[in-house]
Amino acid sequence: MTQTSNQKVNKVGMYAVLFIAYAMVNFHRYATSMTASILATDLALDAGQVALYIGVYTWCNAIMQLPAGLITDRISARKLLSVIYFLAGAGLLLMAYTNSFPLILVGRGILTAAVACVFNICSRHIAAWETADDYKRVNSMFMTAGKIGGLVATTPLVVLIAAIGWANTFGFIAAASILVALGAWLFVRDKSDTLQNKSISPLASVKYLAKTRGFWLYCLAGALVGMTVPMVFSAWGGTFLVQGLGVDSVVSSNILMVGNIASCVGGVTVALVCKKIPAKLLVVISYLVITACVALLALFTTQMSVVVYAVIFVIMGFAFYTSTTSVYALMREMCGVKFIGGFMGASNFISWLIGNALVSSLWGLFIPADFNIAGFRNALFFQLAISVVGLIGFIVLKPGMLKGCSDEDVAALEAKGAAN
Repeated sequence: MTQTSNQKVNKVGMYAVLFIAYAMVNFHRYATSMTASILATDLALDAGQVALYIGVYTWCNAIMQLPAGLITDRISARKLLSVIYFLAGAGLLLMAYTNSFPLILVGRGILTAAVACVFNICSRHIAAWETADDYKRVNSMFMTAGKIGGLVATTPLVVLIAAIGWANTFGFIAAASILVALGAWLFVRDKSDTLQNKSISPLASVKYLAKTRGFWLYCLAGALVGMTVPMVFSAWGGTFLVQGLGVDSVVSSNILMVGNIASCVGGVTVALVCKKIPAKLLVVISYLVITACVALLALFTTQMSVVVYAVIFVIMGFAFYTSTTSVYALMREMCGVKFIGGFMGASNFISWLIGNALVSSLWGLFIPADFNIAGFRNALFFQLAISVVGLIGFIVLKPGMLKGCSDEDVAALEAKGAAN
């Protein structure tokens, strides 16, 4: 049985698996920045190849978001997570033990296509087990716990690679992925009657969401400003600091690490205040701070000390997780449980496609093959412009349940489908 009652589930074990699963997703996201820089040195990659390495991650993530959201509304989280982490392990092994850059890209594609689904599965699973109010708190803690993976992807990752090499490091992470797959099979269970029944079309959620102005405004605003920190921080951050500014790789990883620590603090902060402050207000304030930080980076790219860069990354890290956890709390106010997977998938698809994959590729065009700092500065000004547009989008967004997307609406739709 994949669905079960509250009394038969070890929620501590289940949530522990979900938290670790998402920590590994965050690890791979933030490891992109450091491994891209390390591989650029070890394999003598130019800026175009680094952009391709980053692009495989961003484009695969973008492509997988929509199907990931749709399947999470209909298929057991236990089955999905188990399969996903076996595939992730296979992709990592291919990356680890081949000397071919094209095969490294293939392995990275397999890995990314697998883990791209994890957040949707876990966050949707929490929404099914918790009330709307408790979802805000538990999901914030889930995302914060997952952020530990981002911490491991900074200085600890650099130290481990220095000790055993990047190939053996990838092999070690592959073994950890297989353990997560086994943990999911043992502990994760779905709550009864929270998955869509077969009478509803898999695209039903997208159909209803696409009819609402609020959904499109939420998605486009999130794509333009919500992906700013992942772009500046986790995608190009290490390369910007090391190749662009000439910062030592260990110092660079330390800067990213303290930024990740600040993200954890930001997530905990939201968990504590989310019931007292409206989600939209938290989103707008957080993105305003992020946009201001990007403006500083763009305007004073070569005029700041390493300490100042560290401070800016700390502020961005804190604001990023206050905004990210608040954004999903805002989503829960706009959509019921049985459609929330589709909402996450569709919105994350647009965010990754426009805000990360496309923008990441454009960053690669701005930055010349020799990583000239002027190219990074132009990319930052570009990021600043689209962040301002996204911020305005969230300011004008009106929160509230979208028409046709509440739990009551879905129940009526299921009853109609069953009758037919």
